[in-house]
Amino acid sequence: VAHMRLHAVDAAVQRHMCTALFNMTELDDDNAIMAVDAGAIESVAAAMIAHRLDAGVQGAACSALDSITNDDLHNQTLAGNANAIEAAVAAMIAQPHDEGVQRSARRAVTSMTTDNLRNQTQAGNAGAYEAEVAAMISHPLSDMMQCQAFRVLVCLTDGNEQNQSRAGNAGA
Repeated sequence: VAHMRLHAVDAAVQRHMCTALFNMTELDDDNAIMAVDAGAIESVAAAMIAHRLDAGVQGAACSALDSITNDDLHNQTLAGNANAIEAAVAAMIAQPHDEGVQRSARRAVTSMTTDNLRNQTQAGNAGAYEAEVAAMISHPLSDMMQCQAFRVLVCLTDGNEQNQSRAGNAGA
């Protein structure tokens, strides 16, 4: 995490560090706790914002966010506070034809918003519904993309009447 801060302008470093965070936290809760305590969520969100057009950074960062926030309400809250949700939605919007970024961003959005009404609303405000509809249109023959988009829409609208309405208005 310290290297991410030290080399914030270097996209290659950011991509490699996000990949390392994913690898270290995916199956190790203790590593995830240490990474979060060191500011990993904030650093990953900052990398996404600084390198918003770099598909490699976006995909790796979303994978790291997915790993760190999955099934963890505290880390979901930190992600919401760090604008990581908006960054993941922005990645979906900026890279509509890149299936890797779309896949990683969807998983991150799902992990950051599952059972979290505040983060669901935040994702909706960031344009998640419009991004999902655009991705479904861009990848009409990809069963995986269609299925993932459906899962994200279900996650974002479950128990959230405002988001249900927004999803309908976006064409979902």
